[in-house]
Amino acid sequence: MKQTISLARTALHAGTAMAFLGMAAGSAAYAQEVTLKLGSVLPAGHYIHQHLVDVFMADVEQKTNGAIKFESYPAAQLGKDVPATMGSGLLDLGVVITGHHAAKFPLSSVGELPEGAGSACQGSAKMWALTQPGGILDQAEFAPKGLRVLNANMLAPYVLFTGSRKVEKLDDVRGLKIWSSGPAAEKAIAEMGGVPIKVSSTELYDSATRGTVDGAVFPYSGLVQYELEPVLKYAVDGVNFGSGVFFITVNQRSWDRLTEEQRAVMSEAALAAQQSFCAYIDENNSELRDQVAARDGYTVTTLEGPAQEEFVERLKQGAVHWAGVMDKAGLPGSEVLRAHQEAAAD
Repeated sequence: MKQTISLARTALHAGTAMAFLGMAAGSAAYAQEVTLKLGSVLPAGHYIHQHLVDVFMADVEQKTNGAIKFESYPAAQLGKDVPATMGSGLLDLGVVITGHHAAKFPLSSVGELPEGAGSACQGSAKMWALTQPGGILDQAEFAPKGLRVLNANMLAPYVLFTGSRKVEKLDDVRGLKIWSSGPAAEKAIAEMGGVPIKVSSTELYDSATRGTVDGAVFPYSGLVQYELEPVLKYAVDGVNFGSGVFFITVNQRSWDRLTEEQRAVMSEAALAAQQSFCAYIDENNSELRDQVAARDGYTVTTLEGPAQEEFVERLKQGAVHWAGVMDKAGLPGSEVLRAHQEAAAD
């Protein structure tokens, strides 16, 4: 009978480890079953699970003929702090949304900055360059915590949505109370002259109806998900107002206990899932944008020319300010920003 091992809880004996790691390539490399625990704060039906996490797990199980299996713990079943839960050994892998842990991963918010990338695929490629083993963010934020990034993922570029005021130039943003999902976007709102507002995403509709929120920054999927089209009836694109980033990571101790062949399968499957996920995000975002623009009473303004340049220049100033804040805190903010700007977007 095959033995199932939970790597998060079981340390292999030295002799067993040598035999385990020394298995020959091919089917023999997967003769002993391994069960890996993967956790996230997202619900099981979330599109990130459906189009990324589940795809990754299924690919690994198929390519190892079931020798590597996963136990999935969505919806924060083993704790809301996924990095800490991985560090404690309760999880082998986790979906780490670095924006939820800004104090632990301050430099990783470089991927959330406006004008960082033109698409989800471009942004994902840039962040992978920085977080892959040996990358500047791997060395600065992930490896010291005993975490190894398997793939990097970015959402579609954020769009500015407003209710009572149509935005056609930078000055139109001044004084608007705007909601966003993270600190990088909040700083961008302030740079544009807006007022960052913090309310629960589930309260956005009521807040916009009452006028306590004038707008929001997120992808087109957010507008549709929260059914905000009736109250936020103007959209501004042509400028990237930021985005969200997250990573599938593995506990380094769990990773080290896998065979070379198993690690190769995991790495290949993770990067394949990254590529298929970002392609889905970009395609879905484009479709939603067209659907929203076609609705009666809805206006999408695509910034061009001087108006676009004014927004871009102001938002880029915000990125420089972000780097300066990191530098003053003793972190390599300017170095990370430069690495992100120079990273290949494919």
